[in-house]
Amino acid sequence: MPEHLPVRMITNGAVDRTVYRWIADEQSRSTVKNTIAVLVRVMEQAVRDGLIKVNPARVSGWQRQYQLVEDELNDPRALALPDWETLQALAKALVARSHGEYTGWGDVVTFTASTAARIGEVSGVRVKDIDTDSWIWTVRRQTIPAPGGLVDKGTKGKRARKVPLIEEVRPMVAQRLLAVGNDPDARIFFGPRGGRISTAVLRDATHWDDVVTELGFEHLRRHDLRHTGLT
Repeated sequence: MPEHLPVRMITNGAVDRTVYRWIADEQSRSTVKNTIAVLVRVMEQAVRDGLIKVNPARVSGWQRQYQLVEDELNDPRALALPDWETLQALAKALVARSHGEYTGWGDVVTFTASTAARIGEVSGVRVKDIDTDSWIWTVRRQTIPAPGGLVDKGTKGKRARKVPLIEEVRPMVAQRLLAVGNDPDARIFFGPRGGRISTAVLRDATHWDDVVTELGFEHLRRHDLRHTGLT
């Protein structure tokens, strides 16, 4: 929800949409739970002060959304893009809608869908993580939201894992490695100003919701790119 939204304009629907958006943006259960708890207290005070009659922040059922995400991983083809050409069409359309037509957004989408990774993990890729002899990516870190902005931390499972890079994605990865130079700690994927990226940043910068709807994939979330990689 926009932070400037007046208390009287915060409705059950606005809270529901915001919570589901947090889940789609891959916020953790604890983050969502703690944020809702704070909002509930604020709105409860608004009720006591007579500003509103009912606390709209008392939402239920949001935990089920996490279970749905986990269930989808058991049937990845249901949300997967059909082929490489469709993935490239999506990437190009997102680039075309971004400010300055920044090609990096297309590379992020292509890499995410090719590796079944989280966008936060893609943001964390460094030069030293890619072995171009075996074309293996060692996933060591992810970028997550934190107070004050985005930060890097360990992977979700706290353990590194190795992901093979398919032949189709290798030329793009090689080009990005060449562009960033020999610094082993240099990021491979970043925003147009060199900053960290997140699923929310990608959504806003590329007008994701509009683009996927226009392409006939209105169900497609950034998280769903993983399903394409899994197939």
